[in-house]
Amino acid sequence: MIVLEGTLNMNALGVPGVYTTIRKPRARSLNGVPTNVLGVVGSASWGPVNVPVTCDLAGYLATFGPVMNRQFDAGTVCAVAAAQAAESFIVVRAAGTGAAAATCAVAATAGPSGATLTGKYVGSLGNDLTIRFTAGSKANTVRAVLSSGKLSKVEEYDNLSNVVAEFWPALIAAINTGAGVRAASDLVIASAGGTPTAIPALTATAQAFTGGADGTTVAADLIGTDGASRTGMYQLRDTAAAVAVLADIDGSALANIEAFGREEGIVMVVAGPAGQTIAQAKTAKASIDSAWVHYLLGDHIYWRDLTNGVTRLVNPSAFDAGKLVGMSPEQSALNKPLAGILGSQKSGLAQGSASQYSRAEKADMFRNGIDVIAFRSPGGNYWSVAGGVNTSSNPDTNGDNYARVMDYLASTVDSGMGSEIGGVINADTFRNVTTRLDTFLGNCVSAGILSNDEDGNPPYVVLCDKSNNPQSRTSLGYLQVDVQVRFQSITRYLTINVEGGQTVVLVR
Repeated sequence: MIVLEGTLNMNALGVPGVYTTIRKPRARSLNGVPTNVLGVVGSASWGPVNVPVTCDLAGYLATFGPVMNRQFDAGTVCAVAAAQAAESFIVVRAAGTGAAAATCAVAATAGPSGATLTGKYVGSLGNDLTIRFTAGSKANTVRAVLSSGKLSKVEEYDNLSNVVAEFWPALIAAINTGAGVRAASDLVIASAGGTPTAIPALTATAQAFTGGADGTTVAADLIGTDGASRTGMYQLRDTAAAVAVLADIDGSALANIEAFGREEGIVMVVAGPAGQTIAQAKTAKASIDSAWVHYLLGDHIYWRDLTNGVTRLVNPSAFDAGKLVGMSPEQSALNKPLAGILGSQKSGLAQGSASQYSRAEKADMFRNGIDVIAFRSPGGNYWSVAGGVNTSSNPDTNGDNYARVMDYLASTVDSGMGSEIGGVINADTFRNVTTRLDTFLGNCVSAGILSNDEDGNPPYVVLCDKSNNPQSRTSLGYLQVDVQVRFQSITRYLTINVEGGQTVVLVR
């Protein structure tokens, strides 16, 4: 008899025979959590509201519509970050007061409309929707064609009866539940209208939707509320986001942002308002001392918006966040080239000849946990993050790589070690737990996230045995593992000593 482990009590067998148990491998592995996912909260002209949606940039455009030249636009953040090699986003759309869905009362050739179509989502892009009617593929039928040019979507519902009493219910059913191989509409929702006496005109001329509006979005909509029905930033809770940006949030709710990032293990990148001075930045972040917040000076960036054909001043946070998620977590954004920057408020548009930050100004910012994107980097004439610092005042944790590596390790262990719960505590358990963590951390060394020392010793120690698990504790159900991990350092200061002269004695 062959059974799966745990499905038969081997201590209560009553019939002689062979009992073969299929057991799961005892050596279970830990797979690292993603570190390349950028959470973005902002406004859009289409798409679900207060729902986390995983997408790349193309997916964003198909779900939420085009980049908008306005404050709080999530598309701008995604486009800027994508240019820094960000590939995966979790987007939460925030909508303000006055947001409305576009509608179309489908016109008949005579008499009242038999159906009203409403955009599936609120937003101004709903006004881009159209519907037209032509002759169907079969005789005596109608084809309905819904389309949106900005979303590059077309939906066809063919072979609807041209009999008035049958056409309108069939149209509504086809849009709401699908017809044949055509699924329900992703664009609109249909509802019954009046008592129609005719069907729509079969013509190439489309009927338009009107009334769609984005509403007035404010910073509070992006921050949102926590609880049973989360909104805004709090919709990123329990997602895979490793870094997050609230589009154009200027730090006015910095305490809420910091608390959320620290609780969720998400690095929050925030920048001050446009034109912010160093003194104003120091005041704005004075109460924040956290490795989970990167605060950038509000020296906004000139960026070419190809969608709208304009050069815009945009918040610098998307550049920093995009660079971070585009790299392995042990890396720092310090001195890494940033793409798509034409200039900044401080430097202007004329690179190389415009005003730059002095060494004293940079030192003042970095000492106070403020970073800045600036031209002329240590590696050459390009734009980069100049400090690579977070808002922590602790020199052991104020590098922008610290929280990234810590979150990676902690989140991986937290999500992967739960299978140990419910098991018996014994010597085998000690060995299995130690092996799992040793293997995972060894894989981190192989991947370059951690590094052995110059003598080849691993940068970690895992302890799980009777020395830290006395019987007085294990009898209460506690199993303790103590892990120490040494992170890699970031080169911030390269000092080179040069001795030159005709009398120099060379030591090789």
